[in-house]
Amino acid sequence: MSRINEFMKKYNLKNEATSGKKIIEVSNKLGLKDFSIYIRTDELTTKQGIINLTDDYKNGTHFVAFRDYYYFDSFCAEPPREIANQLANRNPEKACECYISSNSIQSLSDSNCASYCLYFLENMNQGNNFTRTIMKIVTDM
Repeated sequence: MSRINEFMKKYNLKNEATSGKKIIEVSNKLGLKDFSIYIRTDELTTKQGIINLTDDYKNGTHFVAFRDYYYFDSFCAEPPREIANQLANRNPEKACECYISSNSIQSLSDSNCASYCLYFLENMNQGNNFTRTIMKIVTDM
């Protein structure tokens, strides 16, 4: 069994859309500090979080994660401009763009994006740098 599957089993995450309530439950168990859930148009006010790429709180589309100025998308897609701008402004080097993952780990047929986001944040919070975290996720699949 892969490490990501062990993670999902441990926190009772299934291959289905994950509710905000479940994301909060798992984030609390992981001990994530300064964490919140957002929709795409929200101002990002915490150090880390999960963003639902929708414009309202009723419907979900796809979850992505951030920590500081790092952006994780399991499909390896570029962040929407409003998110990229906010994350870039957090970069102490004042770079023009945020750092994004460059490895797609999710197929179009699975619904594990929130689980992958939580796994990303768990690894970042264990002190791994961004590159190491992404490589760990890719090899843990």
